[in-house]
Amino acid sequence: MMHVFIAVFCVIGAFAIRNDMNDVYVMAAFGVVGFVFSRLSLPVTPLAFGLILGPILEENLRRSLMISRGSWSIFLERPISAALIAVCAVLVALPLLAAIRTRLRQRADA
Repeated sequence: MMHVFIAVFCVIGAFAIRNDMNDVYVMAAFGVVGFVFSRLSLPVTPLAFGLILGPILEENLRRSLMISRGSWSIFLERPISAALIAVCAVLVALPLLAAIRTRLRQRADA
C-alpha cells in the first residue's frame, strides 16, 4: 500500500516541476530502469549519482574549458588536479588489469 503512495507522489512531483507530461514519462522510464537494475542485483546508487551529478559536472567542465579557451591542459596545471586524475585513472585501470591477468592465467592453465 505504501508503494502506491510513493508512486503517486513521484508522479505529482515530476509533473509539478514544469507541468509537462514528458517529465512523468522520463520518471517512469527511469523507474523501470531502476527496477531492472534491482532485479539483476546491480547497484542503483551509481545511476542516481550519475543522474544528479552529471549535469553539474558537464556545466563546470564547459566553464573550465571556456576559461582555458578550449585547452584541456588546465586540468593538469595544478598538482592536486593532476594527482586526482592519476588516482582516478589507476582506480579505473586496476579492475581491467585484474581481468586481463585472470584471462591470461586461464589460458595458461588450459
